Amino acid sequence: MKQRDINVEKRFLSKESRFSAKGQVGLPAGMDDIGRVVDICAAAEVTDTEITDGKLEARGVVRLCITYISRDGAVCGFASETLFSGAVSSAELSADMEKLVSVRCGNISYRVLDSATIEVEIGLVMNAEAACNRAISVADPAEEGIFAKETELELPVLICEKTVKTYPRTTVSADIKGDVISSWGNAVIEKIRPEDGRVAVEGRLWLNAVCPTGDPKRPVMLVSRKAPFGELIEAEGVRENDNIAVTCSVERVGARPAGDGVEIAAVVSVCCRAVRLLRETVATDMYSSRTELKPVVAELPLTQEGGSEASVRTVTAETKLPEGHAPVEEPLFARGSANITELRRERGTAEVQGAIDVSLCYMSPEAGIRSAAVSAPFTEKLAMTRGETECTAEVLSVVCTGSGSELTLACEMAFGLSGGEKKLVPVVIDAEEGEARKKQSPGITLVLNGGDRDPFEIGRELGIDPADAQIRDGNMRIIRK
Repeated sequence: MKQRDINVEKRFLSKESRFSAKGQVGLPAGMDDIGRVVDICAAAEVTDTEITDGKLEARGVVRLCITYISRDGAVCGFASETLFSGAVSSAELSADMEKLVSVRCGNISYRVLDSATIEVEIGLVMNAEAACNRAISVADPAEEGIFAKETELELPVLICEKTVKTYPRTTVSADIKGDVISSWGNAVIEKIRPEDGRVAVEGRLWLNAVCPTGDPKRPVMLVSRKAPFGELIEAEGVRENDNIAVTCSVERVGARPAGDGVEIAAVVSVCCRAVRLLRETVATDMYSSRTELKPVVAELPLTQEGGSEASVRTVTAETKLPEGHAPVEEPLFARGSANITELRRERGTAEVQGAIDVSLCYMSPEAGIRSAAVSAPFTEKLAMTRGETECTAEVLSVVCTGSGSELTLACEMAFGLSGGEKKLVPVVIDAEEGEARKKQSPGITLVLNGGDRDPFEIGRELGIDPADAQIRDGNMRIIRK
């Protein structure tokens, strides 16, 4: 039996894989001793990835901004970093796959060991995918006397996977009194426009810097800005009608006084994936009019690709300070992360449930600057386009209002759906020749009430061309020449 090759993408997808990085950070020389820590924010940069059969590993660095109160009562801040390594394992992974990996920071816990050393543990969330094209040999029924039942498939073929970095910056007017204490940011892709040989993307950044005010009653202020960014990704082989998926993550944020304000700069990693759907006609069954043919059938795994640009929405929730904390007089700033606990899919809708974990810094009436970790549940419904199976949720910004112990959180969140349901399609990849079939004599065979039968099955039974079967008045008439 003749064969031909078809190309199809083999893809592995892992969303929201969680691990942690631990380390100790030391106070830089010349800084005031640590009295108590009020906030730690972080950003993760992937510096190296490695894929082997069955395993995908990412390594990188977490950059920390630590805000603390010195023993003299001053608000201070310093930067440090620690390394991380995380991996996902699966039998679907192979060393020849292209890979895209991003890592973002989640919850951060810490313990002050002494006046100059802090032990930290950073929760990390890794989103990873790997893909390659596989050549699969299928039976080619283009031989005389071979008749096939065929179907047309849309087969995904990987065109490119690429990661680039972009370096946006912005300046915010603010009356600050000293150096920036800490800074962080988040980003989301808003528009994707494929062109021949490249992909144009537009996104938005949420940039934040904590700065001194010189006012003892409110010693720090949050300087924030939503800033657009864009990037033109050179992607060889891409066409404007290809399916494009783009994600991004903020790997680094820095801020400094600039004139009458604050300049905030970021490093954003942008991951682009391009897939083209190619139509291929394959045989799902076949027979021969000459011999007893036994088709060899294999199941071709296909994923119905789904996914959409991120949906940004505001989620509002009520929460309370944990017992034993000084009451809130005025919230200063807050930062959050999301943890998805359940994804329910029904009738084109995905219901996402989870929790928002928030790190809050606030002024208390008598205790000065304090911090607290609070949490609130969330439930959101998202529209599915093609049976997506994976969901991501990221907290872009948190605005906290209220006083005492009763608080309201208004969180801008980005939700993304991806992946798709896998199905197995039976495809004839080869056929084994058997004994010669008995040659049929010319004539006409009438199959009573045969109009409901499959002409292909009648043709297999009698060893004729299915096209020779005619339906008339509910009966099937077969002409053998």
